[in-house]
Amino acid sequence: SNTPDDGDGGADGPCSKALGFNESLSPRDRSYQDLTFCEEHHKRTCCERNHTAKVGGAWAVFASERSPRCAKMGQLALCSVCDGDVGAGAKSAANSVLLCPSFCTRWFQACAEDFFAPAGSGGGLAP
Repeated sequence: SNTPDDGDGGADGPCSKALGFNESLSPRDRSYQDLTFCEEHHKRTCCERNHTAKVGGAWAVFASERSPRCAKMGQLALCSVCDGDVGAGAKSAANSVLLCPSFCTRWFQACAEDFFAPAGSGGGLAP
């Protein structure tokens, strides 16, 4: 069958070329190999070493002046590209990762105070 499976990697489609993956491969277990970041996805991923290095670099820039909570949510969001369902196209559209609205809400809440502060005597918020 060609339906999404429960995570054992048995029925996955090919990795998405649009996301920059090797389309001759399916998501697979890369635990204890050469991946440098996004450990939560190593058991089933299309990511290879160059992908995790790129995500790690992007996260380092994002996290440099963020609270630990905001930095962690940013890491989870950036690493979602290495989720096997994203890589195989089940949770992506063209070259974009699809994030759940509930995750986006949690990310926003974690980072709101990092990006906005009370705007002096006016009482509003300022970036």
